[in-house]
Amino acid sequence: MAAITVGTEAPDFTLDGANLKEKFTLSACRGKRDVALMFFPLAFTGVCSKEAGACETDYAGFADKDVLLVMISVDAKPSQAAFAEKLGIKSLPILADFHPKGEVGRKYGVYLEDKGIHARATVVVGKDGKVKWVKVNELGVQRINGEVLGAASGRQVSA
Repeated sequence: MAAITVGTEAPDFTLDGANLKEKFTLSACRGKRDVALMFFPLAFTGVCSKEAGACETDYAGFADKDVLLVMISVDAKPSQAAFAEKLGIKSLPILADFHPKGEVGRKYGVYLEDKGIHARATVVVGKDGKVKWVKVNELGVQRINGEVLGAASGRQVSA
């Protein structure tokens, strides 16, 4: 798997998901704010549940820095809605890369064909539509939201 590289144009996409009034389209954010795309393997798994809870807690901090934080998995929208409800997630958008399964993940080079899930990968897309930062964690290793926010806000971070 080769994740998308920094400096390239981020592929546009439109997805539906939990906590959305309308579908999310990446290009609608262009010129407005950075977007942190946090691909995760599956709802209701241990690390993913911890991450989603941490992202909900940190959601306002990202918004304060003009960064939209979204999570993306291959789960269907009803599963994501149940996941969000169980964890008390009210603000954080959780997008469904469900049908065709993994299509957006493939565009970003983070879909694991052999497992049928996304890698635990983060892609920060700048206001200009270009990829600013990419990091792929091991499946069982939770992301550090401060590191993601640092990358999005232009602070020096280790990748």
